[in-house]
Amino acid sequence: MTPRTVNDVIPATFPFATDWRLVETSHPEDPVDVATGVAEYPAPSGTEDPESREGHPHTELQFVVSGTGVLRIGDERTPVTAGDAYAIPPGSRHTLWSTTDAPLRCFYVLLVPKAGADATGDRADSGSDQ
Repeated sequence: MTPRTVNDVIPATFPFATDWRLVETSHPEDPVDVATGVAEYPAPSGTEDPESREGHPHTELQFVVSGTGVLRIGDERTPVTAGDAYAIPPGSRHTLWSTTDAPLRCFYVLLVPKAGADATGDRADSGSDQ
């Protein structure tokens, strides 16, 4: 396996962020597909862009690599800074923005249940009693 960096991929650019999708993986025995990458929220923004709120039907984990900003999940706003980690539940509309003159950079992991798995990643046909 060869590691990938943000220099190895073409970023996707949005009005509210730039996204470098680094790794996507799918193994038949895993109940979820996984995607990882780095998202950068530009500075200075200082305020929420109402058009940037997104929601998706899977869990997203994020770790703030650098910067300071605000995470909004639903109607709740939470200050975030380098070193913070959080989970965004499936279906939650969310956004982030920088509150300083430096961009907010986050490492993310998307956990996408495969067909036949529920939101926790458990497969209906697993035969488990747990």
